[in-house]
Amino acid sequence: MVEIGRCVVVSSPGPHAIVLVMQLGRFTEEEKNTIKRVQDIFGEKAMQYMIFLFTRKDDLDGQPLNDYLKSLKDKDLQILMEKCRNRCCAFNNKAEGKEKEAQISELIAMIDKMVHQNGGSHYTNTMYEYAQKKLQDKIETLRELYEEEREKKKRKVESEYEEKCKNIDQEQKKEGSDDEITSEQQKEALRQKLEKDLEEINTHYQTQLHELRRKADEDVNIIKAILKKFSKVFSKIKGWRQQ
Repeated sequence: MVEIGRCVVVSSPGPHAIVLVMQLGRFTEEEKNTIKRVQDIFGEKAMQYMIFLFTRKDDLDGQPLNDYLKSLKDKDLQILMEKCRNRCCAFNNKAEGKEKEAQISELIAMIDKMVHQNGGSHYTNTMYEYAQKKLQDKIETLRELYEEEREKKKRKVESEYEEKCKNIDQEQKKEGSDDEITSEQQKEALRQKLEKDLEEINTHYQTQLHELRRKADEDVNIIKAILKKFSKVFSKIKGWRQQ
């Protein structure tokens, strides 16, 4: 269950395509149950975003995939094909070179067409909406934390710079005006160091901002919250394992 919860988090706000990989051959009870489980978790609407990818294309011996699927005369499979608008393709696992590239291009074109038919929107449901809200809250919390850390570091190096410049001025007054040039050189070196330190602080801050989503995805508390909020859905998974 934790892994499924993690999948929901990392794919939030929702996938544009759900590709279900199956082998050519008889549509087994295990495969039917797998699809039912996908629908249990993601809902019937998930079929609008689903593509069936069949492996072992070489077993077709040149026969069109749709003709082969119809020849199986499996009502459950035909119903599924209708629900997903017959979005299916086949891959030869041993394909290389141009044949392999053609297979990938066919799948990408099918995904692009499906996304267009769905108005460019991604799949979502109440679970994904909840996960996205939790992620956004976590991201905002991290952003505020990183901003606070950056400002704290900046104040520290600026305070150290001002203190060192003050000490230089005090030393210069003690030793007289003959050392004024040396004092200015020392302060210039400190100023350059300050600029470098501030630049490093800002660079680190920008790196943290770029990693906000990854950090939020790693928060196990979000997964726990999803499992708790949708316990009824995930309780079905326990039932699967007991079957």
